Amino acid sequence: MRKGNIIKFWNRIDKDGPMIMDTPCWIWTGRKDNLGYGHSRLGGKHTTAHRIVWILTYGEIRDNLFVLHKCDNPSCCNPSHLFLGTQ
Repeated sequence: MRKGNIIKFWNRIDKDGPMIMDTPCWIWTGRKDNLGYGHSRLGGKHTTAHRIVWILTYGEIRDNLFVLHKCDNPSCCNPSHLFLGTQ
């Protein structure tokens, strides 16, 4: 992802979301699916916004792992609300 695209991506996140945990949810303001999950592109591949946030913050995701929400808010992109796990 190019630097300009990374800036545009982060600009689509509202960091003043609801306080579901000790820190606020960061709400994706771009395109969302019918379940509320944000969607964008990373390296030309369509994926969920919270998955892109994980990759930009923590690095690659091992095969067969999902990026899950501690806050149960599908549009949340706060890295501290995310964790890796299995379905």
